[in-house]
Amino acid sequence: MAEPTVSVVIPAYNAASFIEKTLDTVRAQTYRDWEVVLVDDGSTDGTADVVEKYLAKHGMPGRCIRQPNGKIAAARNAGMKAARGRYIALLDHDDLWRPEKLETVMAEFEKHPEADLVCHNEDIVKDGTILRTSENGPYCEKMYERLLWVGNALSPSATVFKKEKALAIGGMRENAEFNTVEDYDFWMRLSKVARYQFLR
Repeated sequence: MAEPTVSVVIPAYNAASFIEKTLDTVRAQTYRDWEVVLVDDGSTDGTADVVEKYLAKHGMPGRCIRQPNGKIAAARNAGMKAARGRYIALLDHDDLWRPEKLETVMAEFEKHPEADLVCHNEDIVKDGTILRTSENGPYCEKMYERLLWVGNALSPSATVFKKEKALAIGGMRENAEFNTVEDYDFWMRLSKVARYQFLR
């Protein structure tokens, strides 16, 4: 089996009641060269069973990895290590993608071969209504300093990056003190070895 270009890494915890909606948005992607790597992080509600049945029912490429609860950084790291794709597309278990998300991002990588990461804006939605648009970025030459002094400028479900760059810095820190800010720390460390590109 040929390796996919993109691995969609989904950390999930007690998501049985809504994970199918998330997977629906992956299955609807107009860009088709992907796999799903969902990491069930010690769920107690049968999340893994729901995911495995869904993948089988729809013939979706990918798998569900079960592990004891280690929090979101550990789940994302497990997914990145198991990923077969060159690119990692993070997707949180309760987030949804538009059908053209991966196609748009991968076209940006084609236009900017020097880029190691592409991030776009996000709509914050409640009950089907867009409440606001969260703007990520912008890019600057000193990205590390911008993140350090101005604050986080990226969001996991809006970001796709090269797997080799993420693994080169050891992935996300799993220490308890980084819980809830594990992505912010990751973007800062990654900015030292990766070129960022933002879609506006």
